Amino acid sequence: MTSQAADHRRATAERNVAAILDAAEELLSQAGTASIAAVAASAGVSRVIVYAHFPTWEALLEAVVVRLEPVTPSVSWSSR
Repeated sequence: MTSQAADHRRATAERNVAAILDAAEELLSQAGTASIAAVAASAGVSRVIVYAHFPTWEALLEAVVVRLEPVTPSVSWSSR
């Protein structure tokens, strides 16, 4: 596989993950529940693609939660 082909595959995978997380977030915020099939349909990918990136529903939910967590700046405590 050429470097260009690998870059294209990586970019496609990154777009798919973003679409899956966007869809899961949207469905969960609207309905409070969703299925892998609903997330896949909303993201425009197959269930196989969802499972390729997130092997379980719990893994997908964890990724959504991590994505939504506010970034907390690290606090450096210096002794005086």
